[in-house]
Amino acid sequence: MMLTNVRSEKKLKKAEVEGQKKLRELSNIEFACDADASAAASRLSKQLKYHNLTQISSRQTTAKPATNSTISHDNSSSSLIFKVEAKLELDASVIAKEKKAKLLRI
Repeated sequence: MMLTNVRSEKKLKKAEVEGQKKLRELSNIEFACDADASAAASRLSKQLKYHNLTQISSRQTTAKPATNSTISHDNSSSSLIFKVEAKLELDASVIAKEKKAKLLRI
């Protein structure tokens, strides 16, 4: 029984590290609108087995202008972009279901 708990803990830790990595990647993507950013966060949250994204929001900012020397550095041409902000939290209901299923198998 103890071995199962160690395996479960390792599995949860691995899922957390992977979830944090995917959230970091998502947070670096520039979206054209708030709806696109929110939809992408919802899709990622559904893909995570043991975690959920909570406190999902998008941060509005301006796109960095291209650094090509032939492009004018006119600030009036900057466009608005949106980036996802969220927190990764353990989904307790999934953990409880797995524990219950394991107990029924014993």
